[in-house]
Amino acid sequence: MLRGLYSSYTGMKAMLLNQDVIANNIANANSVGFKEDFSVIQSFPAQQIVREESPSANSATVLGPVGQSSAGSLVGQVFTDFSSGPLKETGSATDLALSGDGYFQVKNGTNVMYTRAGNFKVDDQGRLTTQDGYLVSGTDGNPLNVGSGTMKIASDGSINVDGQARGKVGVFTFASQSQLVKMGNGMFASATNPTALVGAKVVQGSLESSNVDVIKQMVAMMECFRAYQSGQQMIRAQDATLDKAVNQVGKL
Repeated sequence: MLRGLYSSYTGMKAMLLNQDVIANNIANANSVGFKEDFSVIQSFPAQQIVREESPSANSATVLGPVGQSSAGSLVGQVFTDFSSGPLKETGSATDLALSGDGYFQVKNGTNVMYTRAGNFKVDDQGRLTTQDGYLVSGTDGNPLNVGSGTMKIASDGSINVDGQARGKVGVFTFASQSQLVKMGNGMFASATNPTALVGAKVVQGSLESSNVDVIKQMVAMMECFRAYQSGQQMIRAQDATLDKAVNQVGKL
C-alpha cells in the first residue's frame, strides 16, 4: 500500500515538471527563434521480486520469481525540438532569418553563443548586435561593422552598405545539435567548435518565429493536468484503504 502511495506521488511530481516544460513552451510561443522542449516520462528501473518457496526437509531455501515491479515514474530527459519555425516578413534591414539549417554566432567578450533569433540592431559604433548587446560574427569569427548606411544582405550572407562590401554574415552548424545547451533568450552554448555551413541561405527583412504549436501544447497541458488529477484520486483511495486497515480491521 505504501508503495502505491509513493508511485502515485512520483507520477504527480513528474507531471508537475512536465507542466513546467509545457508552460515554458507556451510562454515563448511568440519569441523569435525559440525552440520548443518536450519531456520524456519513464519509470524507475524495475526491480525483480522473488518469494521464498516452501523448502523440503534437509534442503536449502529456494527463491522463486514473482515478477518485476517499478517504484514510480520520473522525467527522464528533456529534449529540444530543433526544427525550423515559419518565417515572418518584417521589412527591417537588420532582421535576418535562416532558411534551413545553421546558427548565427554571437559574442560578448569571451562568451560565444549561437542563435536562430535574427532580430539584430546596429549599435552606436556601427556594429551589428543582438538585442542584448552580443556582437554578431562574420564568417571569420570577427564582429561585423556595418556602419550607418543603407545595408543590403544577399542570400549567401554577403553584406553591402552603400555599395561597399562589409563582410559576410557567419552561419555555423554542428555535427549534432544535441551538443547545444539552452542558455535563455533564444541562445545556445556548445562545448564543441562548429563548422561554417556551406550553402546557408540568409533572408533579410524576415524573422524566424518559434516552432511552438500552441494548440498542441494546450492539449498536452490538459492531458498533464488530468494525469496529475488521477494521481490525486489514487492517493485518496489508498489513504482511505489504509484508514480502514488501521482503524477498523485492527479492532476485529
